[in-house]
Amino acid sequence: MKLKSLIYKASNTALYISKDTAQIVPKYSCYRHIRLLALAAFVLCISACSDSSNAQLNSYGQRLENLSGQQRIITVTKTSPHQPRVAELRLSLPQVSISLLDSFRLSECRLGQLIAERNSSLGKVMTPANQLYYEIQVTRAIQECLSTAEQISVNLRTELEQALATKEAALPLAVHNFLTTDDIWRSNFRVAHSSLPMSTADDFTHTMAALNYFAHTLTIVVTNPYQPELNLNLWQEHLEALNRSRFLSAYWHTLATVPKELDSLTELLQRTTEHISCSHIARPQQAEYLHNVMLNIYIAQLQPVFARWVHYEQQLTPVLSQLLNLTRGNAWQDYMQQLGYAPTSALQHSSRLHAEQWQALLQKCRLSPAGNESN
Repeated sequence: MKLKSLIYKASNTALYISKDTAQIVPKYSCYRHIRLLALAAFVLCISACSDSSNAQLNSYGQRLENLSGQQRIITVTKTSPHQPRVAELRLSLPQVSISLLDSFRLSECRLGQLIAERNSSLGKVMTPANQLYYEIQVTRAIQECLSTAEQISVNLRTELEQALATKEAALPLAVHNFLTTDDIWRSNFRVAHSSLPMSTADDFTHTMAALNYFAHTLTIVVTNPYQPELNLNLWQEHLEALNRSRFLSAYWHTLATVPKELDSLTELLQRTTEHISCSHIARPQQAEYLHNVMLNIYIAQLQPVFARWVHYEQQLTPVLSQLLNLTRGNAWQDYMQQLGYAPTSALQHSSRLHAEQWQALLQKCRLSPAGNESN
């Protein structure tokens, strides 16, 4: 039976706890002794409650080192790629001006109100997100005005038609600026200092919903901004969800570090398999202890998390690719490749190799992934 097919079949075998070593304990006052015990309990509680994948992997690695009598080969952690500067990425949008008198003549159109808002003090300072939202709204408003307004002079109609053509051509540029220069997007596409948590409390659901919304909405904006299905009502809601979320930045850190950590543990297991003294007639207690660690930690705790992260990547890759196709030039696309976006999963590859190495050790020691002895 393949080890990787037994992700959720954990045995009830107790975890191995190493024997306490004898120590000379100095005499303390009762009060100080109680304080030390309380401090130790607090530290153990903090360690046990830690949900960091790095902490969990490190604990798993330390158990393997203790049981194998060997040490991991520490590899250098991947450094974060340099995010291109805003000035390198920002594209200039063509300007369209309508006189104040003409804007008054457009009072019967929604366009007149948008022009007035744009000329206000707040309208003159816009984030790339607000700029794009405005460009979409004003483009649709010009088209509505040309279709419905009756009291428009020939000259003003010609001016509006020219403005509409300019705005339509500028929408892909505004989309690019939004995806590459807005602070919210840039913070999401930057490596965090920690990996994803082991639990499901990682905000994947809200982040994925926001990414899907913008991938769908911005694709419509670029292809046909007048489609009835273009829904801007949820724009601010999903933008705020991305602003609050730390999922993507932790996700990039996970892709950069966890496969390397897992590969170092696979190499440790390989050396352990080579040196362990299992035979067809004898099996050392060391093998039984390693078996417990595999069942209770790797299969019960880690493998389901790795499987969930691989599933995340399978869902994220198409939508990230769709968003990436809406950007211009090579700078941002090159950065995304360095960041970790790719159609293949290094984590999936590393997890498979690790499971195969466990299987090799179990076969040598006549142990089953199911938790009983193999014939």
